[in-house]
Amino acid sequence: MYFVVLCFASISGFPFLLLFPDVLIHYLPLIVVLLPLLAALVAGLGRNQCCYLATFLLAGTMFLGGYLLLLAYDGATWHLSLNWLCIAPSPLHWPLGFSVDFPVAVMVCLTTTISFITHLYALAYMQRESRRYFVLTGGFVSAMLGFFMAADLITCFIGWELMGLGSYLLISFWHQEESTAKRGTQAWLTNQVGSTGLLIGILLIGSELGSFNLAELALLAKKVDHSSGWLVVARSCLLVGICTKSAQFPWFSWLPSAMVSPTPASALIHSATMVAAGVYLLISSAPILGATLSWLAYLGAVTAFMGAYAALTQQHIKQVLAYSTIAQLGYAVMAIGVGASSAGLFHLVTHAFCKACLFLCAGAIARFLLQRGRVMAMQDMGGLRKEMPIVFCAYLIATCSLVGVPGFGGALSKEAILSATLAWAHQEAVTGNHLGYLVPALGFSAALLAVMYMGRQCCLVFMGTARWSHKGTPCTPYHTPWLMQISIVSLAFFSLGWLYNPWSLNGDSSWLLQRLAHVPRLTTTLSVTAKMQHGGMLLSLGFALLGLLLLVAWRLKSLPTPPLLTKLSLHGWYLALFTKIIASGGLYASRLTAQFDRLIVGGLVRTTAVRYVVVANVIGWLDQKLLGGVVIFVSSVPKYLGRVHRTTQQGSFQQSLVWLLIGIGLLYWGIYFATQGV
Repeated sequence: MYFVVLCFASISGFPFLLLFPDVLIHYLPLIVVLLPLLAALVAGLGRNQCCYLATFLLAGTMFLGGYLLLLAYDGATWHLSLNWLCIAPSPLHWPLGFSVDFPVAVMVCLTTTISFITHLYALAYMQRESRRYFVLTGGFVSAMLGFFMAADLITCFIGWELMGLGSYLLISFWHQEESTAKRGTQAWLTNQVGSTGLLIGILLIGSELGSFNLAELALLAKKVDHSSGWLVVARSCLLVGICTKSAQFPWFSWLPSAMVSPTPASALIHSATMVAAGVYLLISSAPILGATLSWLAYLGAVTAFMGAYAALTQQHIKQVLAYSTIAQLGYAVMAIGVGASSAGLFHLVTHAFCKACLFLCAGAIARFLLQRGRVMAMQDMGGLRKEMPIVFCAYLIATCSLVGVPGFGGALSKEAILSATLAWAHQEAVTGNHLGYLVPALGFSAALLAVMYMGRQCCLVFMGTARWSHKGTPCTPYHTPWLMQISIVSLAFFSLGWLYNPWSLNGDSSWLLQRLAHVPRLTTTLSVTAKMQHGGMLLSLGFALLGLLLLVAWRLKSLPTPPLLTKLSLHGWYLALFTKIIASGGLYASRLTAQFDRLIVGGLVRTTAVRYVVVANVIGWLDQKLLGGVVIFVSSVPKYLGRVHRTTQQGSFQQSLVWLLIGIGLLYWGIYFATQGV
């Protein structure tokens, strides 16, 4: 097994890193995070040649990611932390830091590998717009790597929000079109609802448990009462954020709308990046969620079935792949819910490679049809296996991996998940909960539907006659650019099963799954017996064959489909319409609130203000005219008397003589009236 790991890491550039000194090994996670950001800066220098240099830097990131995986496989760990805020005297502190163990290294290696391959593809696909695209994706990849390496919830949330911003900019890349801008806004607002819930949950968890560090929270969660009211609210908010980001029921309607992004960006978003972030955070926060995990098994199973059923009748090739992503993420959530987190993480890896390959093949098909004036509707395709043989072979390999054909990567992880659901359902039945068998039933049904919708897609796109050509119209030869071919073939190579288990078809004996199962934070008490493993394998194969038979009957028109069920699948369970109704209701309520505020509250405020102004004017007049007049009069009397008195003290003989005469006159007048009275 060690030899397989060494080969896998060698592909990622291990030989190029033998010259790295030890001091760089210590800061290896930080270097891995910063290199894509440097690539974004280089791509924005102003010349298209800089895009090749940016792709070279991403190749270096992939090499470092492979080396990180090899070191982590041997047990190496990294811990880089900065205590940037502490509120005294409270023991609560907010650290920022990175922590890397083997599961983190797997996600880092996965992200860097797919990012480099999609960037290589974009050099030929994006052409003139590659520089702006590379600037956005460089920052996006850096945010993703920072999220996966986060050692605490604060760093995790920072990476989460930067990822959301990057995905919005990529989905709205061609924002000149109104429909694209609207769908980008829809994806952004939907994810912001989840981000709000996540932030509230993080703050409540830090307040209740006294720490944001994920390793410390795993220990503290064992010592607290999980029935505490605030912890229940915190877990609920956390799940809202996780399920929104990972497109789980009922928040998955935004993901098919995000297909307006460039095809390399779609491959990046739907494979190892944003939609997988919620599932990974679910794995990291599993100790905090406690008993809530059992409900996630049902949620993941329902999402897997609904996503697979919605993909059955879609007409756009990327829409089928989008609903397929929803279904496969449902499998991963279902695995975490039943206690098989290692199988869920393993499924993220196998699904990432095959789904990225399918999207890049869809981009090559779109480029082919665009030259012939066609769109991405599958009813306008057909016969492409002769025109694009390499794309057809890669698409077939990725499809086999997605539906779980033995010998391919997806079969190993899907078998491990379905076997775990059977064991979990058996344990639940022992305790009296026979409803647990609904989880494997929906899981196997989703596997059956996967064969049908992917088989239908392959038939419509590659088989039959060419519906994109017109009789009498000369068809110009087309050759897929070699950079696109290399990218597609590389992802098809990673979709093969021997890379993960070269000696058998049993998923549980995969070197990657075995190593993940021995990680302490991924260990589980779920016991999957050999009987359950064989039963899961046989049932998976049986449901796949049944799905193939149903597909043949469906294509031959011998399998009737009720119109209601067809519309339910075509419109994605009407969740987008339901979301639109809720949004319209919220908008109408906000308008009513605005009218109430403007007419009632505003009118009351204006009336009160007018009354206060009138009273203030009256008081001002009284103060100025009445009280002010009295004050002026009272102050003027002493002033006048003072002036009179001052004139008597000036030393003038004439004035003194006048005042003497006046005084004698007044004295005489007074004596006269006094004597008259006597």
